[in-house]
Amino acid sequence: MSIREANAKKAARRRFEARDLLERLKSGPCQDCGSEKLLTCQKDLLRPDGSMAQLSRRLLMSQSRIIREASACLLVCANCSRLRIWKAQRAKRAGQT
Repeated sequence: MSIREANAKKAARRRFEARDLLERLKSGPCQDCGSEKLLTCQKDLLRPDGSMAQLSRRLLMSQSRIIREASACLLVCANCSRLRIWKAQRAKRAGQT
């Protein structure tokens, strides 16, 4: 096995472990509505400023860094996330006029 193949295998394993860690981090109840329906809704990690943490795109980060970034976020279901975004956009539009 070449070095390139070994590195690709190691990266694939780290991505798999990071996905598993993200699923465990997203397994709690929604901060807004308390819903725990894991099969019917996705969970989003929202930062306190309202932006969404894109941790799933950074799967090669160390697990400690993923945990540190996720701990600074709120766990909300997809419905509550969309409702928060809608309210923020509505408030922004009301402030502009």
